Amino acid sequence: MFFVGTSILCVAFWMGMIVDCVAHETSPRAKLAWLLVIIFGWAIGAPLYLFMRKLPRQCSAWLNCFRRINNLTASADKLQEVVPRVGDGAL
Repeated sequence: MFFVGTSILCVAFWMGMIVDCVAHETSPRAKLAWLLVIIFGWAIGAPLYLFMRKLPRQCSAWLNCFRRINNLTASADKLQEVVPRVGDGAL
């Protein structure tokens, strides 16, 4: 039973990497090359694609999100320095 469950998870992971490759690779040559690596080198190809393409792409998106949040908080801090608070007697 353990072997069947593990096999199903491995096939699902493999298919997920194929779907991600088709959906997110922009260059036709890169898409074809990665599809060949994933399909024919399934035990090594799918994890290779995960670590070389998918995770860096997701980390980049998260880093951009954190940079935007950091820029917003820095802007809010600058705004607090310029605009006096209500209740400080500045109005």
